[in-house]
Amino acid sequence: DPGAVVDGTPQWPQDCECYLVDLLMALSHATVSPSFNRNDPRAVRRAVRTGVHAGHTAGLARGYVQGNVCILPREYADDFFVYCQRNPKPCPLLAASDPGYPYLPTLADDLDIRTDVPRYRVFRDGEYVEDVTDIRDLWRDDFVAFVLGCSFSFEEALMEAGLPLRYVEQGRNVPMYLTNIDTAPAGHFHGKMVVSMRPFTPADAIRAIQITTRFPTVHGAPIHIGKPE
Repeated sequence: DPGAVVDGTPQWPQDCECYLVDLLMALSHATVSPSFNRNDPRAVRRAVRTGVHAGHTAGLARGYVQGNVCILPREYADDFFVYCQRNPKPCPLLAASDPGYPYLPTLADDLDIRTDVPRYRVFRDGEYVEDVTDIRDLWRDDFVAFVLGCSFSFEEALMEAGLPLRYVEQGRNVPMYLTNIDTAPAGHFHGKMVVSMRPFTPADAIRAIQITTRFPTVHGAPIHIGKPE
């Protein structure tokens, strides 16, 4: 079920050991390898797992949902779950793992969240530390993985409607902006909404709204449409 235009990011707690992991589960045009089927999500995951691909995922596995992932200790999982419930537009929750269990069978029967993400962004005590391609050595028995619907999921529907996606054509990641819109806080989590932006002509923008509205589990319709000024 593709669809979406907005991604949300909470303010991570500063007083805990917390790991944020960004998941994009298909492949980019710039770094894709011809040795696997870029339209098959299972082949994509295996390519990531074996180190064949470690780039962005825009434009691939079309027709399948992509996700953003947050992995954090169990003591903060309940707060984050409530945060997603209170902010379903920027944080549409698709699945959550059991503590210490790195698999999400409701999403895929062969998905290992420790290895099947092209690149993980690691935070400790609220501070960014590094990007890695495998988190098996970081995994803990109290970690809980959350998967949120990603706006990459709607790309096939837009392109099939004849709407060009500039960043896909350029082999880049989608432009993202930090807004002044507050999300609804929950426990340790709060912060401004982050949005992704896709430039269209006015007529194409209206058509994009009509298309993305059909996919609320991956953000749905955009929160704003207008000329840059």
